[in-house]
Amino acid sequence: MSTTHELPQDVRDLIKAKLANIKKNRTQKNATLTDSATIMIDAALGYARRDIPVLPLWSVVDGRCCCGDAACVQNAGKHPDGDLVPHGVNDATTDEKRIRAWWTNKPDSNIGIRAGKIWFFDVDPKNRGGESFTKLVEEHGALPPTITVRTGGGGNHYWFMTNGVSISQRIGVLPGIDAISKGYVVAPPSLHKSGNRYEFAPGEHELAEAPGWLVELINGQPGEKKPPFDTASAFADAPKGKRYKTLLSLTGKLRNAAVPYEAAVITVLEASRKFNPVPEEKNVTKIVDSVYGIYPPGPEITIDPSWDAFDDDGVPHDQGHDAENVPKPFVIHWAREALEPQPAREWVIQDLIGPGDVAVTVGDAGSKKTWSHLDQCVCVAMSEEWLGRRTFKSTVLIVDEESGERRLKMRLGDCMRGHEAGADLPIRFTTLAGITLSCQDGANFLHSVIRETGARFVMMDALQDFALGMDENSGKEMAPVIHRLRKIAESCQCAIWLVHHLNKQGGYRGHSSIKGLVDLMLHCDSDTTSNLIQFTADKARDSLVTPFTAQTHFEIGRFWLSEAGAKRAVEILSRSERYVIGFLEKQPNQTATMTDIMGNADSCSPEAARRAVYKLAGNEKLVRVDAGGRGVLASYRLREVLL
Repeated sequence: MSTTHELPQDVRDLIKAKLANIKKNRTQKNATLTDSATIMIDAALGYARRDIPVLPLWSVVDGRCCCGDAACVQNAGKHPDGDLVPHGVNDATTDEKRIRAWWTNKPDSNIGIRAGKIWFFDVDPKNRGGESFTKLVEEHGALPPTITVRTGGGGNHYWFMTNGVSISQRIGVLPGIDAISKGYVVAPPSLHKSGNRYEFAPGEHELAEAPGWLVELINGQPGEKKPPFDTASAFADAPKGKRYKTLLSLTGKLRNAAVPYEAAVITVLEASRKFNPVPEEKNVTKIVDSVYGIYPPGPEITIDPSWDAFDDDGVPHDQGHDAENVPKPFVIHWAREALEPQPAREWVIQDLIGPGDVAVTVGDAGSKKTWSHLDQCVCVAMSEEWLGRRTFKSTVLIVDEESGERRLKMRLGDCMRGHEAGADLPIRFTTLAGITLSCQDGANFLHSVIRETGARFVMMDALQDFALGMDENSGKEMAPVIHRLRKIAESCQCAIWLVHHLNKQGGYRGHSSIKGLVDLMLHCDSDTTSNLIQFTADKARDSLVTPFTAQTHFEIGRFWLSEAGAKRAVEILSRSERYVIGFLEKQPNQTATMTDIMGNADSCSPEAARRAVYKLAGNEKLVRVDAGGRGVLASYRLREVLL
């Protein structure tokens, strides 16, 4: 029998010894906290070293959950700490560095372990689980000796290894008995709200396989098939007073059937309109986002129909089974947390962008913004300065939805040769993959790609391609796109840099929420005939970014940027300014009225042309030649220096 996941004797002895010491010193608060903090990180690392993924859960103090939600009673100390694992069980890991960071940040966090190679048979005596278990034993005989955990609430978790056998997720196999093969459970030595700790039951047992009769009870008889999903009957069976439970169950069925996210939203919204009163659309969409954001598709996934994500007034609350919790959409913090030592600011590119940040560069067509960012990616991957700024070596992921494979390979190859980079450069890229951030499914896919590649710096080209079908000028549609990117950046601790385009007025395309939600917005200006690129920060949250200029170097098969010196950092004209100067150059005496300048604008809007005239005049590049006054058409001429 394989014992891959048997907890080693030293880990079990350590947990027991620490628990005994905690009990001995319960009257000494400081000693208790110190021992508790030590035992939690030791236990979490012990699980990880046996290839059991762990995640931090909220801790409990004086019977209250530390999440700060006064209504969190049933689930106290059992749900994921959204500060540390914003994607809940999906963030569970065996990476010791990340685990140490979690428990160093919050040493008393409870421990959750993710089901997968291990599944859990949960017996809860409070819900008649004891009676059900006794009947099972009388009918089939005792369960084989295996690792068993006594929960803080008086129940038992029997641990079994899957060993290649598919185990269905079943809530309510029998009254008070659940089979947990997805999600997570609370693990020793976590603290229950009762003040009791989760503990391993006496006896040293190997991790066993479940007996065949138990697997059949959970999975159903061989050949037994689930009936096809019937949307109409799901609508018809919705009882009064159980609106959100019904919608949650419906969403679970859609996810089970691998229904795409967009279709699921439409279906669940349609179902919600059959209720009276009709619930708010945003609350219904939250149900779909929660289920699709946590559960993978597949007929073996079953969403617990007794779990109620919202009450019947549409207000989210947090009740549920240990293994079936959707992370809360926000966390309420205490003021005292602001006085705690904060981690030092990290950077990927000094003073520009760091882990958890989202930045965007906006520029006109031909402004060389894609070339600039490919050069940036190579510098980050090599830990080479980028335009005078230090970079910190990181794995890079390029997500391209604009250039295409041939063009991207050509440009990236030129940049690598320009910096004399080797073939083992830690850059990964995907092109024209059709990734969309208009739905949670697309965000989940991008999240998984970043996790898989281990990328710490992600360049995405271009923003509008990741929001296809959405109205760029709608905050309601664009804000969720940036929010999803921010959550990904926070969860993966990566820096995400977007490339975006200008509008005809010379500003960035789209709603003001784009600028409002990013941490850095750079404006990239360059004439197609110029070898200089001017970068100006329209917004920078964490540092003062003064304008800087890059010199481009194009050779056969090679490209790179260098920092332009002060003498070479000339002003670069915008598209509308270039139009005005070009138009005047073609006029007799290089002179034209404002009406003519605005009326002939083709590469920019008339309003952008008017503003460009005023700016050029203010910079003494144009001069007004009419006498001025009411009723006199304003006329402008190029100064001699430009003729």
